[in-house]
Amino acid sequence: MKRGLLAGWLILLLLGTVFGQVARQTGVIRGVITDPEGAPLPGVTVTVTSPALIGQISDVTAADGSYRCPTLPPGTYTLVAELEGFKTVRRENIIVHVGMIVTINLQMEPSAIKEEVVVTATAPTVDVQSVKLSTTATSQVLQRLPINRSLVSLWNTIPGAVGTITTYSGSVHGAYATTVTYEIDGVNANCPTTNGPLITPQYDAIEEVEIVTGGLPAQVSVGASFMNIVTKSGGNKFSGMVQAFYTHQKLNEILFNDDQLKAMGFGKPSFDKYNLDTSFQLGGPIIRDKIWFFGGLRYQGSNRLIDTLPDARYGITYTSYDNPATTISPFLKITTQLSRTLRFFTMLTGDIINREHYDPGSRRAKESTFTLKNNWVGTVTGNLTWIATPNTFIDFRGGYVNRWFPIEDRDEYANNIAYQDYYTGYIWNGIHTWQSFITRRTIQGSIRLTHFQDNYLGGNHEFGAGVEYVHGFDRYGYARVNPLTWHYYNGSPYYYRAYYGLTGPHPIYGDGRISLTNCGPNEGDSWKDLLEYRIGLYVQDAFTIQNRLTMNLGVRYDYYNGWGGKAKTTGYPTGLAFAIGQTLEPTLGFNPFGPFEVPPIKDVMKFGVIQPRIGVTYDLFGTGKTAVKFAVSRYAEAMPVMWFSAVSPAVMAQYNFCWWDLNNNGQPDMPGVDKYAPVPGTVFSRPDVEYLKSTVDPKKKSPTYWEIIASINHELLPNFAVQVQYIFRRAYNYHGSALYDKATGRFWYKLEQAPEWWVPFRTIVPAIGNYPQKEITVYFPTNNSPWASPFYLQTNLPDSKRVYNALELVFNKRYTHGWALGGSVVFSRLMYFGGGGYTPNEYTNGYGRASEDRPVVIKLYGTVELPYKFIASFFFTESSGAPYARSVSVVPPADWCAKNNVFQTSMSVLLEPNGSRRTPGFIPDLDLRLEKEFPLPFGRISFFVDIYNALGQRSFSFGYNPGGTWRPTAEGVATGTYTASYDYGRLTSMSGVRTYKVSFRYSF
Repeated sequence: MKRGLLAGWLILLLLGTVFGQVARQTGVIRGVITDPEGAPLPGVTVTVTSPALIGQISDVTAADGSYRCPTLPPGTYTLVAELEGFKTVRRENIIVHVGMIVTINLQMEPSAIKEEVVVTATAPTVDVQSVKLSTTATSQVLQRLPINRSLVSLWNTIPGAVGTITTYSGSVHGAYATTVTYEIDGVNANCPTTNGPLITPQYDAIEEVEIVTGGLPAQVSVGASFMNIVTKSGGNKFSGMVQAFYTHQKLNEILFNDDQLKAMGFGKPSFDKYNLDTSFQLGGPIIRDKIWFFGGLRYQGSNRLIDTLPDARYGITYTSYDNPATTISPFLKITTQLSRTLRFFTMLTGDIINREHYDPGSRRAKESTFTLKNNWVGTVTGNLTWIATPNTFIDFRGGYVNRWFPIEDRDEYANNIAYQDYYTGYIWNGIHTWQSFITRRTIQGSIRLTHFQDNYLGGNHEFGAGVEYVHGFDRYGYARVNPLTWHYYNGSPYYYRAYYGLTGPHPIYGDGRISLTNCGPNEGDSWKDLLEYRIGLYVQDAFTIQNRLTMNLGVRYDYYNGWGGKAKTTGYPTGLAFAIGQTLEPTLGFNPFGPFEVPPIKDVMKFGVIQPRIGVTYDLFGTGKTAVKFAVSRYAEAMPVMWFSAVSPAVMAQYNFCWWDLNNNGQPDMPGVDKYAPVPGTVFSRPDVEYLKSTVDPKKKSPTYWEIIASINHELLPNFAVQVQYIFRRAYNYHGSALYDKATGRFWYKLEQAPEWWVPFRTIVPAIGNYPQKEITVYFPTNNSPWASPFYLQTNLPDSKRVYNALELVFNKRYTHGWALGGSVVFSRLMYFGGGGYTPNEYTNGYGRASEDRPVVIKLYGTVELPYKFIASFFFTESSGAPYARSVSVVPPADWCAKNNVFQTSMSVLLEPNGSRRTPGFIPDLDLRLEKEFPLPFGRISFFVDIYNALGQRSFSFGYNPGGTWRPTAEGVATGTYTASYDYGRLTSMSGVRTYKVSFRYSF
């Protein structure tokens, strides 16, 4: 028998190539049933029911009295245990969350007559089998907390989450936000291009969100964190909701008066002049106990005032401007119990987005912003669960997500030249980059098998095996009507004259600098495709011994294959750009502003990565209330197509040129009248297949994380759990572009890689403010190096690292007896080095605190019922300030460059490790909600008010880092010209608005 079971386990391992990965969207109720003497009771029929479950799920206890009821949607359950000759036991109000294993042990008493005993007890709050670090937000939490109805804001409540968790910002337990895996009803929702969220469901359609930030099981795909979103399904009774949230400029309290704003040189801080957020939901039975539905529609309309930094030096006046926007979000889900063993659901959701000004900024005039017109994203998913036997079930899932994302210029300014001051940061008169017409798409399918095997090798097992296939597609189209951006420096149209303090042209760089885009002027003129697919396989076993010790053993393997698709451009075949390109064609062999077409380039990136996941949990006292957990895991970051985008030809490139104004008319004229040369270091991407393929290292692979967690979870009081946990993470092999010399076949961004190409320059940077003078050695490239025409290889940087250590106190009191409370106190350190890639100067003071490092973070949130049945909720947070350090750009004297055969350029270097200084921290932020509910004959109605920034905090950002440029007169001296950065000592941004939102909700 054991030999046969062992063979079966090995077959399940092999099924890792057949069955596949989806993350658990349901929970489990398990436990042991005994008699009054503690002896196990086999043959007990256990049945669970819930308004969240179509029908019921049953099990029969095994010889050791154990039972298990899996595939339970999140909800509140009733369990009934029945056995002839014993009193029937009924246990109510068992709360099951997504991904949670709930342990319910029961004792049954003998009885000669049929009798029922109702057991009253609180549902367990500690998962004694899983090692994962997770936080669950129920629909009640999502409704009541003042988090602005946003999943981005929900991240702010999570222990270890720092900053705003979006595609390019924030960190979770030291890992980048791009390491988060998003799933909606078990279907991957990550963007194939950036790995950020491609779509999120309508907020009011969410039943539960589980956020896992450590100890991920093998069934969770690539990434170091996991947001598991489960949507609502309806029920046997009709239910619905209509609600509206509203604010107006009169409900926004500006915490500065006009005299203060004038003194600071600022306009009013950004706020919503109006914001209306309405939604409607309806769910119920199509056929009772057979087919359910849930649908809804959300409309968001707003007009936000964009704050600006007024400045009239460019002949224009910067004033605040309005930014109206709308979003419409439909949702529909159908759930059906096809038979006793087959359950199916399908879900459709999406967004339609319009916004007047996209990517605005305090130093960007409104004519230099983009606009969003009819952006949309939609998804359809399907899930079939087959309960093959009482101990075996299989999930089949598939999904399709598509996004159309046009980012367009403003028609009335399309022909304008754009101006950008690289000292002050101001942009005006037109768009300074390009229009984008983006399609992003994923197609995926997965299968997951789960098998429970009891009383084998001394314990009970939950075996899992699976496979997931995800195909990603990115088409990026470009257009720009006027390709010219004119670079200013501190108000001067002659960039290099002003930068070097000259009255005439620089001998190498000329008078000024311009940039020119090479894409066509119209939508459809220039585009390129990037594609990839990933196959993920996993096997795992949760092995429980004597219902106390659980070993979670798993491993997954992910295989990637990425390639460049077809690319095509009409170029910009007229005007200044094309004419400059004609002068370059004899040297380059092509006109970078002309038309070209490149066929697909396959197998640019292909690799596999193995990720073991090992964990142990122990029910310390055997009561299900205290668990000790330990886990070691390896995670691989996702490899979205942006990490091999260098293989795509430059159907859109923005090339910088030195400009000599030979006729001194202050205008860039055609070549022959004026002179142009590429800025040294400019790389022209050749539309040649072999060249393009050579820009990506064929050995490139995923960055990886090693993680160690240790925690103790304890149910301190009924419904109140406390966790103390330690987390260690170390990441390495980050992606980057590295200087590479094809001729010698070597990298040369480190001194030891090419010592003959780097010359040290010792200098003393002068003191400024509270910053003392600093002696530093800066390295400059020689004229014999390839610096003037560099080649960069997209590769892994072996010196890169990111090291995170944290000690966390986490607590959660679920809502009972009129109150709920959750929160965390996190003490952490996050160190980082990017790994170089460009110059040896990156290694000087390069290892320091990461920008997301916050040594202390405090978060609190909760709900309490007040007299007269008012309900108050709050969210509070404060943390340490952000790390920073002094940096500088050094320009060596021309005579030293000539004497040492050095290419005259500037080099940036840190004068101290990042984190040597911090911005002000521990600024408390409190958001409040006060709600009053009234019962009606048919349903209930609530009125509530939200207060954001209830404490009236005003925050300011200054230019703390002097930065700037140091031009010493000679090597090793402290004499020269130092120009601090424009922002140093200046107020760069501020916030100070208290916002009130009034709302109502009718539900039935």
